Amino acid sequence: LGLSKIFESIDRNTEAIAKLLRQSERHAKTLREHTKAIRSLQEEIKKQGCILEEHTRTLSEHTKAIAGLRAAINDFGVVISRTLEDYTRTLIREVLASKGIPIEKLVLGRKILVYDKEPIEINIFNEEPLVMGEVTTHISNAEEEIGKITRRIKIVEEVYGRKVEYVFLAAEVVIEAELGKLKELAKKHNIQVYYGKATSPITITLT
Repeated sequence: LGLSKIFESIDRNTEAIAKLLRQSERHAKTLREHTKAIRSLQEEIKKQGCILEEHTRTLSEHTKAIAGLRAAINDFGVVISRTLEDYTRTLIREVLASKGIPIEKLVLGRKILVYDKEPIEINIFNEEPLVMGEVTTHISNAEEEIGKITRRIKIVEEVYGRKVEYVFLAAEVVIEAELGKLKELAKKHNIQVYYGKATSPITITLT
């Protein structure tokens, strides 16, 4: 009788072990499936990482190209501005000489004034008589452009303690819609305006 109970206990333990083994096998199968899914996901992440890296590299190249283009445009703008500035200086000299001002008094050049700790650059300046000239390649906002000049006029008059006698504004291009307002404001503030051409705004679409 004692052996019978032992055998029954062994059988029960054997069944329990078998059950545990079956459960373990199912868990092992599930684990294998999860491992496979994780590996697949890792591969996908790696693949997406490569794609992202490629996109990042392309974006970096485009950013460098755009920066280079901007620098080239800025350099080109400086060249045009300097050329226009030289031409405007000659024009102002001729205009003032025609008004009877001795040519030897017209020493037109750039001037930087420090006003309230702020450097103020004047493109074309003559001290005696007191003359100012501003040069720009492009005017798209007449009120803003005239506002900058009138501010400079006030600063120069405050620094020198006398009235600016002649003020000139030269522009390569003026947006056509702003031309009327530019002439009106220039006349109001006694600014002589010279411009190359009036044109419509240019829209550039990058694709």
